[in-house]
Amino acid sequence: MKWIQLIDSGGQPQFHHLLPFFVSNLSVVLFVLNLSEGLDQKREIACYGSDGIMIGRTYETCLSHKEVMERFLKAFQFSPVCPHVVVIGTHRDLERKCSESRIAKNRKIKQCIQLNKKCIPIYVGENMTEVIFSVNSKRPDRKDKDVARVLRAKISELT
Repeated sequence: MKWIQLIDSGGQPQFHHLLPFFVSNLSVVLFVLNLSEGLDQKREIACYGSDGIMIGRTYETCLSHKEVMERFLKAFQFSPVCPHVVVIGTHRDLERKCSESRIAKNRKIKQCIQLNKKCIPIYVGENMTEVIFSVNSKRPDRKDKDVARVLRAKISELT
């Protein structure tokens, strides 16, 4: 029987010092980022209730996507495992709003992963050179379903 354990830190810095306690046996690390935002951009967070009404006000996070990824991957520095890293980019339909291209994002993410020699990136794309699995999660089309199928297969192989 295969087990999947999900740890969602939401990129919140107050949990980063706890990560080494949770990552010692992970085989796959999954990062989810919004393709309509730059990797160096700090995100705006809004919380919504089950009724869809926003609770409180939006606020800006203190870390960018890239900084969250760097801090999380540092948790593997002294870990005995070599996890595979999967990056999912959401909001593919809004990607053109971002001034940073997907090529530039892929380059930055690869560099970030390579800084930690223990982490192994999972590649995608025609030439298997991209690390971002891009999807449109709100209105998925055939391409998104194909990406999800490939992603499921790759993760199943690793766990």
